[in-house]
Amino acid sequence: MSERLDERTVEELQAEGAGPQTVGALKELAARSAKLAAPRLEAQKPVYVTSPPPSSEDQARIIDATRGYAMNHSHSWPNYICAQVTRRFYDPTGNEEWRPADIIMARLTYFEQEEDYKLIT
Repeated sequence: MSERLDERTVEELQAEGAGPQTVGALKELAARSAKLAAPRLEAQKPVYVTSPPPSSEDQARIIDATRGYAMNHSHSWPNYICAQVTRRFYDPTGNEEWRPADIIMARLTYFEQEEDYKLIT
C-alpha cells in the first residue's frame, strides 16, 4: 500500500455491502497504513457525451422496421392454451391502501393468430 486507508472509506465500503470479515480486514489495513500518506483526491468523474440522434432518414427507417415487426410478430407465435390469472385490487380510500377484490381465472387459447378467453372462475 502506498496510501493510508481512512476510516471513511472503510465505512463507505461497509455501507455498499462489505461483509463483517471484509470490514474487519479493511480496519486492520487501515490501522497498518495509518502512518502512510493521505489518499490523493479522487479524480473527477468523466462527463459522458451522448451521441447525436440518427438522421431523419435513419429515424424513418428504424420506425418503419419497428412498425413492421410489431404488426407481424404474432404470426410467428405457436398455437397454445394457458390459464390466465388476474388479481384485482381496489383502493376505497384513495390513499394507496389497496385491498384484494377478487381473482379471475380464464382459459386463454391462441389458435391461428386468434385469441379466445373463457371464464373459469
